[in-house]
Amino acid sequence: MCFSQVVWSLLLAVLLGGALTQVGCLDFNFSTFKKEDEHNLIITEGTTILLNAIQVTPDVANDPITNYSGRIFYSKPFRLWSKSKKITASFNTTFDLKITPDLSPKQSPVGEGMAFILAADTTLPQKSEGQWLGIVNASTNGSHQAKIVAVEFDTRKSYKEDIDDNHVGLDVNSIHSIEQVSLTKYGIKLNETYLYGAIKVRVQYDGKVMNVSAKTNKTSEYKLIFSLPLELSSYLPEKVFVGFSASTGNAIQTNCLKTWEFHSSHIDDEELEMLWALDYLHDGCEKRVLHRDIKASNIMLDSEFNAKLGDFGLARTLQQSENTHHTTKVIAGTLGYMAPETFLTGRATVETDVYAFGVLVLEVASGRKPGNQNGQSDYNNNIVHWLWDLHRQERILDAIDSRLT
Repeated sequence: MCFSQVVWSLLLAVLLGGALTQVGCLDFNFSTFKKEDEHNLIITEGTTILLNAIQVTPDVANDPITNYSGRIFYSKPFRLWSKSKKITASFNTTFDLKITPDLSPKQSPVGEGMAFILAADTTLPQKSEGQWLGIVNASTNGSHQAKIVAVEFDTRKSYKEDIDDNHVGLDVNSIHSIEQVSLTKYGIKLNETYLYGAIKVRVQYDGKVMNVSAKTNKTSEYKLIFSLPLELSSYLPEKVFVGFSASTGNAIQTNCLKTWEFHSSHIDDEELEMLWALDYLHDGCEKRVLHRDIKASNIMLDSEFNAKLGDFGLARTLQQSENTHHTTKVIAGTLGYMAPETFLTGRATVETDVYAFGVLVLEVASGRKPGNQNGQSDYNNNIVHWLWDLHRQERILDAIDSRLT
């Protein structure tokens, strides 16, 4: 196999691996919402996309929605922090909220509110309507098992601790805010946002401090509402979902999300640690190390399931200026992982190590063994040949192990 084919094989392997590891950074922008956006979202029953917005608590004609809660999430989680690397991601999100109360004479002009949330899972807690804002319920409120952090936009003074019926609060595993600020002094009235289009909110997190800012269409600049040190890794798992919740109580209130943009920094996935290890052996050491026997059985996992490369019994060292190790003895390696040129030249190179790594990635992605010594007459018995055959048939995605999708 020529070198260009090796490169293409590895590229296909990386593409297959990338299709399986979608947890990392998030980067998306909804300037408006359409029905076709539903496949990118997780939406609870009753929540709907209507009039270019997500109605988290919907406006249903002739069927008033009272004592109701709902949630929406982006469909993919992101890696918020890494225990093994001891780092936390940063993120920046902006969104427009429109809250419309029922102003009929028989109704109180207040509902309950909305919240931007980071959560361990997408399940809507039962009986989370009213004062709970879809964040927690009576059973999970104040519990570490809740695993949720929320920026609430509250339109009702539900507790004596609430500063008023028009405030922003920061909630950690509880509906009782650890920080809250009234929006009245900023000239913003949450249950009047329908009068001027929406309230525009920006939430920024640098891995240590949470900043929340807001403005209306009447103002040109965001005003900082609060800035609070917060170690999200103390309350949330490494991978979280990001979204919104909302609720109504005895009064009717339509809680809408009109736009949403989100960006987070990237934390290298543990799945790539084998790649970094190989790069270090080839280019990071004082002497270049050729492993010569990269295969699944030589990969070990620690207690956190981080991959470690082991068994250096066949390894050879070279000066950084050298590119190959030549042997006149028995060729080293494991059939199925060995690059074809090894048998012709008797040389181990950086490229033959990389070829073996590519076969390993294919093995993980497809769930297929690299080759069977008892079936060598079958061309497709070799995993690389099998993949190329699928590629020629334009069926490359058929190679992905169905158990991983």
